Amino acid sequence: MPTGYSAPVLEGKIKTLPEFALLCARAFGACVNMRDDSMSADIPEEFPVSDYHSKAYKQASRKLNRLNSLNSAAHFLNGRKVLQDAVDFQWANLPKSGDYDTRYGELNKAEKELDESDTKWLTWIVENRKILD
Repeated sequence: MPTGYSAPVLEGKIKTLPEFALLCARAFGACVNMRDDSMSADIPEEFPVSDYHSKAYKQASRKLNRLNSLNSAAHFLNGRKVLQDAVDFQWANLPKSGDYDTRYGELNKAEKELDESDTKWLTWIVENRKILD
């Protein structure tokens, strides 16, 4: 059974290997940005370079630097907020029907992770209370 790429070959619309290779290149390769263009459209000598990855890298670096500058308490509070937001999201988006695991499975996981995090930090505080005095 022919695919969308090999069907034109069987139909006789594509007769040479270079034509078939260009069709595939437009779908998967360097010419993927031309996927929806006409097959008669010229292939440019050079494609414009996107700055998406450099911007994303700079943004992630800034976030990492900010997180690295936080002290332990700030890490805990920041992480706890993320966990609490996950619990709140699960409560707000409970399925209307289904068995217990379907309805409450993700919520139970989120609450368990939040509880384990709280327990870890509270245990550390108790064990190291003399340091905090």
